[in-house]
Amino acid sequence: MVGSRGVFPLRDLGVLLRSLEEGCEALRSLPGRSGRVFYLDEGDIPCLLVGDLHGESGLLPRVEGLADRVGARRLVFLGDYVDRGSDGLGVLLWLCDRLLRRGDVVPLRGNHEDRLMNLHDGFARELMWRFGDDWVEVYAAVEGLYGAMPMACVLRGELVALHGGACVPPLSLEELEGLEEEDPRFFQLLWNDPLDEDYVYRGGGTRAFDEEDLRLFLEGLGCRFLVRSHQRCRRGYKVFAERCLTVMTATYGGVGPSCAFLYRRGLDRLEEGVLRV
Repeated sequence: MVGSRGVFPLRDLGVLLRSLEEGCEALRSLPGRSGRVFYLDEGDIPCLLVGDLHGESGLLPRVEGLADRVGARRLVFLGDYVDRGSDGLGVLLWLCDRLLRRGDVVPLRGNHEDRLMNLHDGFARELMWRFGDDWVEVYAAVEGLYGAMPMACVLRGELVALHGGACVPPLSLEELEGLEEEDPRFFQLLWNDPLDEDYVYRGGGTRAFDEEDLRLFLEGLGCRFLVRSHQRCRRGYKVFAERCLTVMTATYGGVGPSCAFLYRRGLDRLEEGVLRV
């Protein structure tokens, strides 16, 4: 029942639900995962990191093409698959399908993988339009998928990737692996932004992180760089304090540039890995 404008043809509701449930099971048993953290190893390098997609399923063939051209062995998605765009479900189903067929994707959780956000920003309406009263059953399966997504992806000694930003106070890898949703840092990792000229206070339990916060956060995790998404950027990416890269893949209706980040060993400057999608 996915609309013809999506990346999948119309399908039976039962098949769709099984796809989401199987994707959820695959995520929970993902090799290399420990709690809320997925650990990259040398076999995953080079690794392509993809920013917010926000229902723009038409970007996925371009992401696949880019990954093939650069020889990416692993694709890490930084969250925010739904809301705003018209085919959030198509994005989720693509992730499940690729995970089950090839096992080379790691979808991290973003702040839009959340019920209140989906009720406010459009994904719930997308499901209601497609499925009528059955949207509740579909959404229950989607929420299961959200809960199975890791919070962060880590290459020890090098890189941490997540959706939002550095939390305050910082935490260790062990703490990150076992982080509970009730911990304020869980919310911060999904919502925080760097304190730069683009910073706008988002309210609630969010906060800005400055250069010292970033240094302590990376030190606690034993990493050199932070790669994140979450913020729309004029150029499709921006760098903060030389060690934090924000990358945005969604185009917001074709208005903005679409970028991704290719991590390779020996990277000295984050800008060196930025690619157009």
